[in-house]
Amino acid sequence: VSSASQVIVLADHNLPQNAVDDRSIIVANAVHYQAKKDRVFVQLINTENKQLLHRIGIFNTLVWDDLGGNLLANNVLNMHNMNIFSRLAKDSNCHFSTVEIDSGFYTRQYQELVDHLFHNEGMLVLGLLSREPELELDSIFDDDASAIDQFIKSTLSRTRRMQSEDKSSIRINPPRDSIVQENDLAIILR
Repeated sequence: VSSASQVIVLADHNLPQNAVDDRSIIVANAVHYQAKKDRVFVQLINTENKQLLHRIGIFNTLVWDDLGGNLLANNVLNMHNMNIFSRLAKDSNCHFSTVEIDSGFYTRQYQELVDHLFHNEGMLVLGLLSREPELELDSIFDDDASAIDQFIKSTLSRTRRMQSEDKSSIRINPPRDSIVQENDLAIILR
């Protein structure tokens, strides 16, 4: 665990149903605090247990009941959806990811980015992921600040490390004339 760049905690389905998430949360907590991984991914059975992980700073969770229910409901709307979702999830040659956007596209229209990435990189752009810019503590407090300011800066810094919640928003297929911002990533299908 100490040398891993990412850790995935899977639900142990050999346990009784009411103990599966408990074990996953205990393991995730131990991994998170042992190695200070900011990339701990956890599979849960019950949606209600996500908040327990959020409190300790783990926000990458997959709750099968949430995802599976939506997949089945979408299949009712279109009987081909289940095959499409399965193919996308299993095909090693085709996957979703995000890519940095060249600064030359900041303040330009989304359609220009879509055209450029498709024609020049062969990437199908599905949308934009906007990251909330982080407020830099150094821009608020300088090193010559009073003792109380230094205490506040230190406390805020520790709190941020413990709870670095992902505050990004995802916009699938935004309007073509949407403006690309500096804090955006392109969501692509490769």
